[in-house]
Amino acid sequence: MLSARAFRKRRRRIAYIVLTFLLSLGLLGTSIGWFLDRSYRPAPQEGPTLEQVLSELESQAQANPQDAALAARLARAYWEAGKMEEAEKAYQKAVDLSPEDGGLRIELALVQFLLGRADQAAAGLAEEIKRHPERAETYYYYAQVLALGKGDYRGGIEAMEKFIQLSGGQGGDVARARQMVEEWRSMAGEKTGEKK
Repeated sequence: MLSARAFRKRRRRIAYIVLTFLLSLGLLGTSIGWFLDRSYRPAPQEGPTLEQVLSELESQAQANPQDAALAARLARAYWEAGKMEEAEKAYQKAVDLSPEDGGLRIELALVQFLLGRADQAAAGLAEEIKRHPERAETYYYYAQVLALGKGDYRGGIEAMEKFIQLSGGQGGDVARARQMVEEWRSMAGEKTGEKK
């Protein structure tokens, strides 16, 4: 049986881990918003609804099955509608049609990560790093998938440090990256019982 002091210490540690995880998720959400360059304002009520847009894009995609750009637009519309399984399938088709497009590979990996498929997301991002090792944003998302999706904080730290290096070490995203690295160092130390 734990003493009262040990119990409180354990509770604080659990609360710290939960808080750190929630902060990391918040940073990931901000990062995804940054990547997709989306505004979080409600859409104006004028024009077609999202369902109408989806229906039109689905019809166009059926009529033009070899159009990678159309498959990507459909995937983004599914994402906006919260239809992540369909978004993943559409992104996969877009990547299959246009394998050289690194942006599509990154978007596919982000959808896979959000669906809880961290292994697939990490593999896709690792492939993109092999194809375009100079692309900083790939390392940014790869680091988050490793750390937050797979619990590989050390791998996440390495990838994020590569992002910082490729980004020139300056800017708002670099500041967030450095913050994540510090959090992950702390979490890696707790996870393995090491003290910093």
